[in-house]
Amino acid sequence: MNATENPAVQSYLKKVSSFFVTELTRENSLLRSSQGGSKTSTYYNSNDVAIFAVTVHGSFTYSYGVSSSATSASCTVTTYSTSASFQSKDAWTSGNSAYGYANVSYKGRNTSRTVSISCDSYGNLS
Repeated sequence: MNATENPAVQSYLKKVSSFFVTELTRENSLLRSSQGGSKTSTYYNSNDVAIFAVTVHGSFTYSYGVSSSATSASCTVTTYSTSASFQSKDAWTSGNSAYGYANVSYKGRNTSRTVSISCDSYGNLS
């Protein structure tokens, strides 16, 4: 029997297999020189149940093919589980990126997540 066939190992792997899923949303802008969007990172436990989500929203200006800059950032935290409690959050910009940070306590253990969204000089978000 190899290690992953061992029931004790399988149980351990299941317990530590929580994960994040991240989704990018782009807003429609009528101006060629500005762009906005959000990125959401959702934390799932080992049973594939969503526990909390961190969303950063960023606004950007860009000069096509030349430069780009983040002009604002905001952070939203959503909890889906009664076992999760919001602890803190922050949002900031640096260069062409917007950042959101959150700390959530889940079953007595703190989990932090930083999510970033960037805009290049062509208005592409990542």
